Amino acid sequence: MLTKDRDNNAEFAEDDFKTLETPGHINSYLQHINEEADIVGCEHDTDTMESMHGIVWHDGKVIRYPVPFSMNNGINERKEIVGFYVDASTGIRHSYLLRKGVATLIDFPSATATLAWGMNNRRQVVGWYQKKDGVVHGFIWQEGKFTSVDIPGATETVVLGINSVGDIVGIYVDATTGHGFLLRAKDTGSGGGDDK
Repeated sequence: MLTKDRDNNAEFAEDDFKTLETPGHINSYLQHINEEADIVGCEHDTDTMESMHGIVWHDGKVIRYPVPFSMNNGINERKEIVGFYVDASTGIRHSYLLRKGVATLIDFPSATATLAWGMNNRRQVVGWYQKKDGVVHGFIWQEGKFTSVDIPGATETVVLGINSVGDIVGIYVDATTGHGFLLRAKDTGSGGGDDK
């Protein structure tokens, strides 16, 4: 079976796609891939949260993040990983940065949920957080410092990706619908610096 791109006439055969599954689990959700082809995501069964673990897929092998209720969402060229886990006793979602096997917690102050979703090579982490009022705000985090991202007039802002110069992308919701957005680093003050 072939699929055709209407604009480029590119064709993909069924054997062009490779299914990646994690042994012993029903579901494998893969979120991000770096230039070295390291892939991050999570695995779980039908009970989702009870069996969910963050994973790294590397050279055909699955490495599991040892904390339950976790999901790896981003990986950079240094093999540093960001994701989140759920504290089963409180229900609070905490984010983390994994660097050389050491986890740094990323929790927006007074938040009931902080979800890291992407990271660049400068360890700028992006995602979203939520406080008790239920409002969702985007964030940029670096070296322990948070910058909130709220699109004017939006009821919800979520940051999902950041590139090497600090440009960010995500979604925001207004009174009627959802929209994508791009915010350039020059407008956030997060640009510049070395990404190596």
